Amino acid sequence: MKPIRELEISGCWELQQFRYADERGVFAKAYHTSDLQKHELGFEVREVFWSMSGKGNIRGMHFQIPPHHHHKLVSCQQGNILEVLLDLRKHSTS
Repeated sequence: MKPIRELEISGCWELQQFRYADERGVFAKAYHTSDLQKHELGFEVREVFWSMSGKGNIRGMHFQIPPHHHHKLVSCQQGNILEVLLDLRKHSTS
């Protein structure tokens, strides 16, 4: 899989984390500004939240319109995740 690939919804990208594992454990890089800028995805990180959920839980959908819209990085540190993207833009082709 490519480290960064564009998804079917315009403006949505999947980033494959760099991970290295050996007998000591795992070393991973969540993101790197220069990698994002290669795909014109550079943005300023203003805040970071962590959520830990038990099996079978669903977290809410979030929707922001300008000027409150923002970029979002979603990461699963352990287990599995089903991330749902919903494009509500009036002129979307997705």
